[in-house]
Amino acid sequence: MSISWYDFLIMSGIISGSVVPSVKENVINWDYYDGEKLRVENHLESLGINFISNSKSTIILDPKMEFDQIDPLLQKYYRGGHESGEPNITRDIDLVEPPIRGVVVQINRLGLHTTGSCAGHIRQNRRTRPWLSFLTRKDTQVALELFKSFSIPVQYHFLILNGIQLSAERDELYQLSLRLSEIRSIEHIKNSIFESRKRTLFELLRIPGETGNEEAVREYVLDELEKINSKRRYLEFIVDDAGNILGSTISLRTRRRIPRRSTEDSGKKMLLAAHLDVKSEFSPSDQLIVNDNIISRQKGILGADDRAGVAIILNLLKEVGDFRDIPSLKFIFTVREEEGQKGAEAIETDFYEDVSCGISLD
Repeated sequence: MSISWYDFLIMSGIISGSVVPSVKENVINWDYYDGEKLRVENHLESLGINFISNSKSTIILDPKMEFDQIDPLLQKYYRGGHESGEPNITRDIDLVEPPIRGVVVQINRLGLHTTGSCAGHIRQNRRTRPWLSFLTRKDTQVALELFKSFSIPVQYHFLILNGIQLSAERDELYQLSLRLSEIRSIEHIKNSIFESRKRTLFELLRIPGETGNEEAVREYVLDELEKINSKRRYLEFIVDDAGNILGSTISLRTRRRIPRRSTEDSGKKMLLAAHLDVKSEFSPSDQLIVNDNIISRQKGILGADDRAGVAIILNLLKEVGDFRDIPSLKFIFTVREEEGQKGAEAIETDFYEDVSCGISLD
């Protein structure tokens, strides 16, 4: 399959797709940005691609390439090395492995700054997955959702800070760079992450549940936990005699009965806690008022104490499912907190035996 020169320039990471006004057949037109023109031509020359140049354009003289010629050509001139973490990765693109090079350039163009990458390798007859690491946790999460929108299996890389792994073959990485080049903005993905988290809180704020009458909100939380498990079963939870929800994550190592590889993993877990009840009753029909990021209720109490804490734990449990190995967590949603923490006091002490620390989200 032959490819256009524009596609080659994208897949090879030579151009980002945002600085070249047009590429027609074998002609790259430059209306501005002389520095970029010189850089691209230097890349073409280093790859042995013949061209002629004038002030406004670069004309490639060679015939179109076949898709299966791209990787051997780029591998031949791959210098090896590591990304610098600089936002303008196109300056050091030769340091990035060829199959994932175009993906790295496009991801950075979209404002998600990478600090490292790997196209995947065969080691001891096993293929390691391609991975990307990012400058910030926020960029990591947006990238995760971006790849999911392309139906590409992806998960957090538990060995690399702010890293994600992609289930994609090396040839598929070249094609992925083309798909990314068609995206002009990822603001909708950033907004969708925030809206999803906010939606959980809004739903909880519409469920009454004063102290001693937590049945409705408890059923909502149980339904959400079941939904999480329907995608990937990594939660265990029960309702105790007092009406509290007690739960724990199930690690991949535990499910497969894989021995721990070091003494650092002592089996201890972090505990997250929130309470289901509110101090006084509110009507679900009372209108919620949203002013930017400030939420209030037209009449009566808002109920964010402690529906905000419940929402945080539920959203976190949804997102840890994207980790390759689920973090060791325990969680409790207690009842009757506004009545002297009677729900928490009723929890059997052996539930806390493997807990190293706890955070009360109240």
